[in-house]
Amino acid sequence: MPLIFMLLPILLISFSSQADDHIELYIPNSPPLASLAITSQGIAIYPIVEALREIKIDAILREIPWARAQKKVSAGQSKLIAPLARTQAREDQYIWIAPLLETNNVIFSLTKPAQSLSEAKNIYSRIGVGQGSAQAETLVEYGFKPQQIIHLKLGENPGRLLRLGRIDGWFTSVTEGNHIWHNLLNETKPLKSSPILSSTTLYLACSIDCDQNLIAKLRAIITPTAGPEQNQSIKNPPPTQTTPPLSASHTTTSYHSTRKHRSNREL
Repeated sequence: MPLIFMLLPILLISFSSQADDHIELYIPNSPPLASLAITSQGIAIYPIVEALREIKIDAILREIPWARAQKKVSAGQSKLIAPLARTQAREDQYIWIAPLLETNNVIFSLTKPAQSLSEAKNIYSRIGVGQGSAQAETLVEYGFKPQQIIHLKLGENPGRLLRLGRIDGWFTSVTEGNHIWHNLLNETKPLKSSPILSSTTLYLACSIDCDQNLIAKLRAIITPTAGPEQNQSIKNPPPTQTTPPLSASHTTTSYHSTRKHRSNREL
């Protein structure tokens, strides 16, 4: 028998094993929580990348429009997504692996800020919010008119839109809002902010069709790093309950992306 045919099963096993050594992780463009920057993937993504490295799996970060990313992961097989708010509408669409962090959500503005979502509905004509985010779902649930909700696409800078007057309110997390305003726009004057309107736990989630081994390993590594409240019932954690629920919302040894930027090997 030719040697090639004798080696074929070994070659197939080897290639199969290599194929299992990487996994896609879908993230939003939401610094400082999530980023495709080679030096820092974001405070929510870094622990995931490290956990995958520990179990010898290479993370391939994908940054596509957030609504599309959610659909792709939900319908896919063993695809990861983070940071994602766990809401009732999303509950049956994913396997919720582990909580990552807690975010406080507010409405930023340059004028006198609203003190509640009910007041915001009456004083803002155009509120910027991430497309496909749980914040967008919340505005709809609270009865905001469609023309009041400005769905911000990947790459749009809401801080700049606020500064230019194209939106008069910006519904996001305190962390993301301050980062964009001060670090990306280099603004020195403070943004005016509503009180905290809700707090949300952001999760690492996986496709419904997700490898059980992967789930168990990631939970074992990531869960101990979560806060004590998040650790109480991680085996079957409940959906995030907020008033209302919101979201903030490459990487291991090799860096890959769906965006057009150079990998670390090319830099």
